[in-house]
Amino acid sequence: DRLLKLATQLVDRGSVAEALPLVERLMLAPPSRPDLMALKGRCLEAMGNTPAAFALYMSAAHVDPTYGPAILGAASVYKSKGLLDDALAAYMKALELEPEDKAHCNLGVILKERGQLEEAVGCYERALVGAPVSSLVKNNLAIALTELGTKTKSEGRLLEGIALYEKALSYHPQYPDALYNLGVAFVEHGEARNNMGVIYKEQGNLDLAGQCYLAAINIRPNFPQSLNNLGVLYTLQGMAQEALSLLTAAIQSCPTYSEAYNNIGVLQRDVGAVADAIESYTRCLELAPMARNASQNRLLALNYIHQGEDAIVCNAHEEWGHEFQKMFTPILPPRSNSSSLPATASPHMSHMRVKSSTVSTPICEAVRSSSNTSLGSPEDASSDQTGQELQGTQSTDLSGSPSPAAENGAAAENGAAKPSMGSSTSDLSSECHVKSCKMGHSGATANRGSDEEDGCSSYQLGTEGGHNSSRANRCLRVGYISPDLYTHSVSYFAEAPLSHHSKQRGVQHIVYCCNVITDAKTQRLRNSVEAAGGIWREACKLKEEDLAQLVHQDGIDILVELTGHTANNRLGVMAMRPAPVQVSWIGYPNSTGLSTIDYRFTDEICDPHTTKQTFVEELVRLPNCFLCYTPSADAPAVSPLPAMVNGYVTFGSFNNLAKITKEVIKLWARVLLAVPGSRLVLKNKPFACPTAKAHFMQQLNAEGIDAWRVDLMPLAAATTDHLATYSIMDISLDTFPYAGTTTTCESLYMGVPCITMSGSCHAHNVSASLLAAVGGLDEWVAGSEDEYVALAVRHAARIAELVELRSELRHRMLASRMCDAPSFVEGLERVYRDLWCRHLGVQLSQVKLEG
Repeated sequence: DRLLKLATQLVDRGSVAEALPLVERLMLAPPSRPDLMALKGRCLEAMGNTPAAFALYMSAAHVDPTYGPAILGAASVYKSKGLLDDALAAYMKALELEPEDKAHCNLGVILKERGQLEEAVGCYERALVGAPVSSLVKNNLAIALTELGTKTKSEGRLLEGIALYEKALSYHPQYPDALYNLGVAFVEHGEARNNMGVIYKEQGNLDLAGQCYLAAINIRPNFPQSLNNLGVLYTLQGMAQEALSLLTAAIQSCPTYSEAYNNIGVLQRDVGAVADAIESYTRCLELAPMARNASQNRLLALNYIHQGEDAIVCNAHEEWGHEFQKMFTPILPPRSNSSSLPATASPHMSHMRVKSSTVSTPICEAVRSSSNTSLGSPEDASSDQTGQELQGTQSTDLSGSPSPAAENGAAAENGAAKPSMGSSTSDLSSECHVKSCKMGHSGATANRGSDEEDGCSSYQLGTEGGHNSSRANRCLRVGYISPDLYTHSVSYFAEAPLSHHSKQRGVQHIVYCCNVITDAKTQRLRNSVEAAGGIWREACKLKEEDLAQLVHQDGIDILVELTGHTANNRLGVMAMRPAPVQVSWIGYPNSTGLSTIDYRFTDEICDPHTTKQTFVEELVRLPNCFLCYTPSADAPAVSPLPAMVNGYVTFGSFNNLAKITKEVIKLWARVLLAVPGSRLVLKNKPFACPTAKAHFMQQLNAEGIDAWRVDLMPLAAATTDHLATYSIMDISLDTFPYAGTTTTCESLYMGVPCITMSGSCHAHNVSASLLAAVGGLDEWVAGSEDEYVALAVRHAARIAELVELRSELRHRMLASRMCDAPSFVEGLERVYRDLWCRHLGVQLSQVKLEG
């Protein structure tokens, strides 16, 4: 017995060469003993003589079929030879005879190698009960749990996978595979939370989006995409200081994260630091020269702090268009100069082509898919990136590697919490295959029925022009492209043409709705389009190439884009020239820079004939004002003049802070100082942030204005609440050189007259044009800063006149050409006919509707 014990200890220690002679000596004495056979088998197996070892195991099992170590020995040989099924059967038989820790552990190994991970974990756990301190069992269990965690995670059960990795580390805290995979899982968990946030944000659920971004940051504090996205969200909510901290942290985490620079630019623009915003956009473009959003945001920002005729502004727009145009192949050829008619034939048109430029503008980004979302301010945009770790792809659709694309967004130019006119963003896209349709340069399509089939009347023209004259007779197909057909500033001016075109007057309109956001107004606009005989196409998910093909297939004669360099624009469609005549209108106060856009609609006040501002497009001055306003259906009644109760006059403005430049602040301070006791009320998104409020107030303090005279209010949540805030304002003060548009119209509609100042460029003159369209408000338009102050003093002293004007201003506005949609659209349709005849080279001597 003492000799057997010594031999067994030697084998357990691995000293099989010393143990083997002792075992063979013991085996000389009869009878044959299975324990000695199995022990010799272990020695031979350890020495590499597997066949002899297997023979001894089998002999031992033959002598005593219930002897477990012999069966375990045979199972070990089966496993070493890859005979896993035989090994599994042997281990199972050994466990039936006598459950022991080693058998459970070995069975776990076999089961793991067979891919039966859950069963292997069970075996290791049973082995651990009998051998709680066995490092071998613990290590094997950690390995099996790690592999099971990976399998579980791959099946989409991320949290269960994380729990298994953590359990593996409880048995083997330094197991590298478990540590690495747990880190990856946490990253993916953070990405999952981040991506959920993006989805919630796109659905408009900002609270849940914020919770998801925070959860992602808690999982991975230096996750740049979540830091960026939460910064974008806070910017939307006016939490400027918090947003700046997060966006700065995103850049610190990933210094080459170009989108974060773009979004900081948006934030800076929101708080009125436009020059700083331009620097941030420029930094983004240095990192990502093809970033379309930043390049267009930069163009927009130039309009805030420069006069429109300044060379830096005009040249930047032209160069942007030149570079952008290179990325697209036009479907139709350029408009021929030979089609131009004498000025008498086209009385609305004025040729204003841009001269060669010397200021360089970064190239723009081509069409991309974007996940992102919009930032809350009228003319700028931001990106909302999502996360995916451990992959090299650079994408903007639910991806986590910092990519060169960014999504921009727009919000209220006025104080309402709704998007407004401005800002640039990447285009949402999806798979959509549109068959191309061959058609002639005239814009006719083989798929389109006759005008009679469309229910569209034709026109009787003069006989000049031969075949082209007959083509000029037919019903025009006018297309409108816009992403702003919801409660957005552009929609208040787009509603008139969308609702009042008439096929009986020879115009069939087709609306390409590219909305990322839809609301009740979207449905109302669609109903109006269809009630007027128009066609509404949902185009949000179409790539620009596919949308251009659809426009081409629809046989559009005149294509009108309503966005310019603002949020979710489809200028790539216009660059492909899917229609023979193309127009830019409403959404942007400057040139698109695209040579494929033939005309830009304006009027004689916004762009007088003496203007030095240059455009790539040819100016078409519409009769009267170039805009027609449709007031909000949610507008409350006009309130009494607050000065009658207060005993002092309250000036105010709900324009965004980017328009309120240092020069504007100085002028408004002069107004307050010139009108003793008067107050100023401003409403803007960043005023939800105490830091932003304090910074703005410091600027007024520097001009001698005490804080008690100023009320800085955050945005109102609903349009009705926003408009109701005009009840505390007596006189509205306009901005320059970028005047209000929707803000001015809303002020007038709520009975609050607006003091504006005419200038030398389009953006400066829009309010002056709007006031002229209402009529009788000439004395509210100043020609200089001194006159601006003088008008404020004069009107503030005439309380009785303010009371009378407030009571009648809404009625006067509704009765004016500013809100006369039927007459406006009839005039617009005549302009379209002029442009079409000009395209055909036909002299329009007479237009008469055939019954």
